[in-house]
Amino acid sequence: MILDFGTRLREERERLGFSQETLGDMAGVVRKSQTNYELGKTAPSASYLARLSLAGVDVAYVLTGRRGPIQGITDADEIELLNRFRAAPADYRRMALGVLGAAPSTALPASGGMQFLGDVGNVNHGAINAPQTFHMKVGGRKKRGPTE
Repeated sequence: MILDFGTRLREERERLGFSQETLGDMAGVVRKSQTNYELGKTAPSASYLARLSLAGVDVAYVLTGRRGPIQGITDADEIELLNRFRAAPADYRRMALGVLGAAPSTALPASGGMQFLGDVGNVNHGAINAPQTFHMKVGGRKKRGPTE
């Protein structure tokens, strides 16, 4: 599937969790201009694109459809991890950050264990070197085992 500039711009905005108004404000344009860029009705200026870059938008991807180089990272595993992180839904990105202890809203408990909060699932916490118990609810239906 070939995506155009406007579609990729919208995709990047949504990936970062911004509204059209918020991203427009960050890039120095009104919401109507942001909407027109995403619909392909008008083309943005270079200064707009430069401000997008400061907001975390992968401008190389928006312009070309190919992800830009990741500065300072040469390890293939790190590049793959970052590319998958960028492509993941917001809930998955928050979970990944929580596991790594990088998200303030999912900070590790004082015991040094791990814990997820929110609508994605709950994980009991405990010491890292102790066995962990995971209780995940997915979809709201219980899965039944074989009947005898």
